[in-house]
Amino acid sequence: MKNLYFILIFTFISCLTFAQTDSKFWIEVDGSYWQKGTPSNAFNSFPRERSGSMRPMIGFNFNEKWGAGLMMNFQSYRIGTEPLEYSYPIYDYNRPDDMGNYPLVGYSTTVNETSIQNDLRGFGLFLRRNVKLGAKTSLNFSFYGMKESGKDGNIALYPAYFPCPNCFTNHMNADLALSISYPSSITYPIAETNWKFGMDVAFAFQATSWMALEVRANLLEFRRQIIKDNSSQLIDPGFSPFPYYNIYEKMGRSEDFGSAVSRDGIRFGLVFSPF
Repeated sequence: MKNLYFILIFTFISCLTFAQTDSKFWIEVDGSYWQKGTPSNAFNSFPRERSGSMRPMIGFNFNEKWGAGLMMNFQSYRIGTEPLEYSYPIYDYNRPDDMGNYPLVGYSTTVNETSIQNDLRGFGLFLRRNVKLGAKTSLNFSFYGMKESGKDGNIALYPAYFPCPNCFTNHMNADLALSISYPSSITYPIAETNWKFGMDVAFAFQATSWMALEVRANLLEFRRQIIKDNSSQLIDPGFSPFPYYNIYEKMGRSEDFGSAVSRDGIRFGLVFSPF
């Protein structure tokens, strides 16, 4: 956030400087926030999905129709993903063999709710086409490319029960002996990088001679998402809380193309051009 404050202050000072000339520079700040509940019958689940973002932009108009500029994006999100399964062996601790080993009696598999969350920072370029609708209204089409990254994300699991293969008991059923209640989440650190290319459209209303109001949405977007393991090396992997989860299936590279409105929401912005 300190970097964002510095950028905004620098931009404001620059605008005051250009205000004394016949400059075609302008600045815009738009943002969005949404959250929705995640109804689930699971004993343990994340309460809601959410996403909040702010996107500052600095632009230059070549003429009445075309402009270009720099854009940044700051986003914090948590969304649900496909549930993860864990499968672990069940042993009969009441009947060890002659070697002291416990016989395998089967496997248990459970599906758990899963979410991913991160804080992202992005930087990119855009080319804008302005289409006048009336004296004070217009449609603005922006073609953009941007890179985002965040190293403080995590994949969270919400197990109702957690396998306990070292829980020895002679008085309980084997299934219960190998499970303990786990009413909170387990998090696994990740690093995320996104490459985004697309087009957004905005409806703008010129409220004053130096300020316009905008409603903007990303209509089409190609996104390449790269998620990597960001955990420290465990001294003893036996203490890992993920011995039975294939957590790595959530990592790697993926692409999607289409409307980004469901992911980013509708953004509301202010465009300042006091010169």
